[in-house]
Parts: sequence; C-alpha cells; structure tokens
Amino acid sequence: MFQWPRLLPRDDALAHVGQTLHGLGAYVIYAVLAAHVAAVAWHHFVKKDEVLGRMLPPRR
Repeated sequence: MFQWPRLLPRDDALAHVGQTLHGLGAYVIYAVLAAHVAAVAWHHFVKKDEVLGRMLPPRR
C-alpha cells in the first residue's frame, strides 16, 4: 500500500540489535503475563480470597 520512510541508513549490526531487543521484549511480556496469571490462580485456588472477583465485571 505504501512505504515507510527510512529513518536510519541500512545497518546490519543495528538491525541485529533491534531484532534481539524485539525478541527479548516479547519474552519479558510473556513472563509478566505468566506471572500475573499464576498470581491470580494462587489467590483464587490457594488463598481463596476475592481478588479475582474484584477484577471481574459485576454479575447481572
């Protein structure tokens, strides 16, 4: 459809750094998401408190 303007000159070393940081950032997001889901499960099944109920929308 269209071409993005090139902000920096083509540089293979910089492209490798960008790809590495992009991949590591994805793993960080996955780890934070997994920790959050594990914490919700722990609160719901182990502590049996109302943390999950407070996060969900109210029932009608």
